[in-house]
Amino acid sequence: MSGFFDEIRKIPPVTRFLLASTLAVSLPLMSGLVSPYPFLFDWNLVRDRLQLWRGYTSFFFAGSGIDFIFNVAMLYRNSNALEEGQYARRSADYAWHLLISAVSIIALNIPLRSSVHFRPLFVAITTIASAFNPEQPTSLWGLITFPQKYFPIALVALDFILAGPQAAAASVTGIITGYVLWMLEWKETPGRVFGRTPGWLRAIVGDGAVIPPSGATRGGYTVRPPRTRDVPASSTTTGYDWGSGRRLGNE
Repeated sequence: MSGFFDEIRKIPPVTRFLLASTLAVSLPLMSGLVSPYPFLFDWNLVRDRLQLWRGYTSFFFAGSGIDFIFNVAMLYRNSNALEEGQYARRSADYAWHLLISAVSIIALNIPLRSSVHFRPLFVAITTIASAFNPEQPTSLWGLITFPQKYFPIALVALDFILAGPQAAAASVTGIITGYVLWMLEWKETPGRVFGRTPGWLRAIVGDGAVIPPSGATRGGYTVRPPRTRDVPASSTTTGYDWGSGRRLGNE
């Protein structure tokens, strides 16, 4: 068991938090142990009854079945690539930017009355990762290959086909959020738009996992120096989140 937890600790802190939260919220819902209603976002209940936890839990229901497996795998792949790449040794900054993205996604989705926000957040992370390496080939389920810059659009198209226009609209808010963050924080005025990460968040998250010296062996592979900001994130593949974008009370 100690070896298992050692491997878990090697995952960067923000990515580890995203994965742990997704498992903590999704598994009880998939098993039927709890009702999904208290976990879904309802702006009226958040505003009038201060049920603030709904803002958190709505980001971490990743669907069920094979879609859950795909979504968790892709979330890990994209988030880990960013946190060990462009955000290497800057995990607190990554957490700050995701927090801003989450608030923006909620604001954009209030008119849509979306109750689950996992898909928009995942699409936002994918949009940022894709922007760093737009021409790298990627594939949709291994069937269609295209430049990575089109990958977020492919996710929206998939949502439209499988879940309808409301789910696709929710995913579009992820593209908007991710692209605006990348434009403002990375392309135009790097590190200046959103200011310094608050001290309280930096104290909680820290700078990320300590990376062993170059050439050291870690978990079966050789460690290299951290990638710089201009190194592209790895390519991605996709599944589908059946639960995103559905309105409370709808079948």
